Amino acid sequence: MNTANVDAVPQQWSAILGWLGAGEEVELRRGGTAVAKVIPIPERPDATGLVWPDFVGRARGIWGAPVGGESLTAALLRERDERA
Repeated sequence: MNTANVDAVPQQWSAILGWLGAGEEVELRRGGTAVAKVIPIPERPDATGLVWPDFVGRARGIWGAPVGGESLTAALLRERDERA
């Protein structure tokens, strides 16, 4: 779990959003004491009721850029279709 000082949140906002986008929780601290926990919103189901994780968001959170020119979701869907 990542931590951020409450007073530094405005300066760290971009990093905090990146952590949340990667599915990580963020603990907010004031004076070394935890005061809040920010958690990412769970993935929501699509029109078919299936829940697809945000692989691209997670990859960007880890590597900071698109991977291999194709989104991870597209790659996984293509691979799944090829195996069927």
